[in-house]
Amino acid sequence: MNIVLMALDIGGASENGITIMNEAEQIIYKESYLFNSKLGKGQHRRNLSQHIRELCVLYKVQRIIVERVKLFRGNHISKLSNIESLSRLVAGITDATFDICPIYDVEVRTWKSQVLGNISKDKEYSINYVKLMYKIEASEHLADSICIAIYGIRNWSLMDEKKQNISKY
Repeated sequence: MNIVLMALDIGGASENGITIMNEAEQIIYKESYLFNSKLGKGQHRRNLSQHIRELCVLYKVQRIIVERVKLFRGNHISKLSNIESLSRLVAGITDATFDICPIYDVEVRTWKSQVLGNISKDKEYSINYVKLMYKIEASEHLADSICIAIYGIRNWSLMDEKKQNISKY
């Protein structure tokens, strides 16, 4: 079976990381999708969702995985505007791709512990991990999307058991 997974790091205000990976953990496609402030957040969501749909068709993506939108950061509740913005982005991507493939989510702590070996590692750690493993100079969001893709490939069969499929809701 030829598995193709897309991983997204959608948490960046100025960019989003996109990685498409196969079952051998080879990167098929990678991109730092930049936010154009002249277009505004709504148009950015529409453009990114359409772009992701086009990539899914082009690369025959079978599954998308994103970081779960966090309600808490440390001991503090995340800003409602951040939660709303990220949730809208995930909803837009889901709407754009629901007829192509399912979307799964994963907690930050989960992918970090399984890929990086430690949940407390900062963004620099994923950048260095990608540099070491793939010889790629990557931004923090692209590096995180690569690590999320690795998690998705390694846990392909477990994601349904863990109830990570958010496209059903």
